[in-house]
Amino acid sequence: MTDQQVVTRIRALARKEPPTSRRLLSTLPPPSRRSCPGQRQTPRS
Repeated sequence: MTDQQVVTRIRALARKEPPTSRRLLSTLPPPSRRSCPGQRQTPRS
């Protein structure tokens, strides 16, 4: 599952779930922070 799919799923859930669940989702680290190290390993030339 790609980060984009995770984001869309979280947004879809955030619409249905109560604000308390949304607050819990916001505490999770953003997908961009997770994919950053992988992008830095690939050298840009």
